[in-house]
Amino acid sequence: ETPVQIQVRAPALTMTKGVLSTNGAGTIAPPATTLPVNGNLGNADAGDQVVYRLTIENRGGAPAYDVVVNDMVPAGLSCTTVTAQLASGTALTTSGNLFTTGLTLIRGGSAANAVLDANDGTLGAPFGSDTAYVDVTCNVAATVLPGITHINTASVTWKPQPVGTPGVETFPPVSDDASVTIRNVALTKSI
Repeated sequence: ETPVQIQVRAPALTMTKGVLSTNGAGTIAPPATTLPVNGNLGNADAGDQVVYRLTIENRGGAPAYDVVVNDMVPAGLSCTTVTAQLASGTALTTSGNLFTTGLTLIRGGSAANAVLDANDGTLGAPFGSDTAYVDVTCNVAATVLPGITHINTASVTWKPQPVGTPGVETFPPVSDDASVTIRNVALTKSI
């Protein structure tokens, strides 16, 4: 008998978190021009603004639904502004809270819609409607200690079918982190 080949299609999300920009004098490595954005910030200072980019790519062969992003902010950072869009430029609406219960990404005004299309055949950049960007603007607290590294971790979960489909389970979370290291301070004494 001839074997029958079965191809299973499912969404398979990856997340990459990195520092997109800062208004301070610190250095992002690797630079944010390397896609996906995956850099960490060194030599940050109290009061600096840091913008993180979460790149969520569907590398699977089916659309992803009910995409929920969580970002647990470490002490030393306060985050205020969150924006979400497809890499193709289409704005996504959101519900929930990124920092507590999770931020649900919504495409086309309805949570029943697929959020991320099936992969377009290209893994990684250039990104399209199979990828979402979530940008998070944070500020470094005035009370941070020199030389300390603050690690910020985000995660994402998703489903393979629309919300409300009976028997559909959430895929386990995938996560990534980015760090902000506070610059060291040197004292100089002169007589």
